Amino acid sequence: MARRRDDALPEREGHDVGRRDAALAEAEQNVPILQATYEAAKEGSAKAQAQLSLAEEKALRNARLRAGNALSQEDYDESLRHRDVSRGSLAEAQAGEKKAKLTYEAKAPSGENVTVAQFKAQLAKARYDLDQCLIVAPAEGRVVNLQLQEGSFMSIATPMLDFIPDGDNYVIASIQENFLRYVQPGQEAEVVLAYYPGRTLKGRVDRVVKITGEGQISSSGTNLPEVAKEVKTGGRFAVAIRLDESNGSLDLPVGAGGSAAARGDDPGRCRRDL
Repeated sequence: MARRRDDALPEREGHDVGRRDAALAEAEQNVPILQATYEAAKEGSAKAQAQLSLAEEKALRNARLRAGNALSQEDYDESLRHRDVSRGSLAEAQAGEKKAKLTYEAKAPSGENVTVAQFKAQLAKARYDLDQCLIVAPAEGRVVNLQLQEGSFMSIATPMLDFIPDGDNYVIASIQENFLRYVQPGQEAEVVLAYYPGRTLKGRVDRVVKITGEGQISSSGTNLPEVAKEVKTGGRFAVAIRLDESNGSLDLPVGAGGSAAARGDDPGRCRRDL
């Protein structure tokens, strides 16, 4: 029997929620690491700046020595190369510092780290998706023709099961529109089903459904509907018949066929197939 359930589905190991939760925890733990990386990058830039200043001073000193022929050309060129390398190292260190700063100080509109905020949103979506995996019965009843197995994928608008609610038994008769005006709620009705041969079931007309799919106009999205093509005539309408308790306990297969008659203003015209 299908029952209403308010409890959430259990989160199994390896489910997307568990993976997102672990990713969020890792992102939160990574924030102090990003801060430490930024601080180390700043120290690296300061060190590279000091090395460049030293290399420039040495290059200037060697330039004076070279002008007085107190230093070889080879040693002077080596000091220039060391100065140029120091300049490149400083530029690289400053670029790394800027990248580390942007990564660490990147904030979401909520004010928290952008990576943490991203994983929180992913975790919230995963939890929402998990909640939607719970199939809740619209009423007390039973599930038949279940086509789902563990691990199966469901797609939108694809039936996976049939649900039969508990409650009163109804029989739906299909009445042509030219006879529909003789049928009214409350009229006595008789139903004969092939499932119960030779037995006439008593009932009353519960309601008349005065609308059909043929009365709807399909929108094309581009042009106005052509009434001559869209609207059909000669449709049949559904009449719901509630079976009386005097019929006893009935085990009616859903979709069973037969005939029905309503005792109305013109009873001879109201007998129609189910």
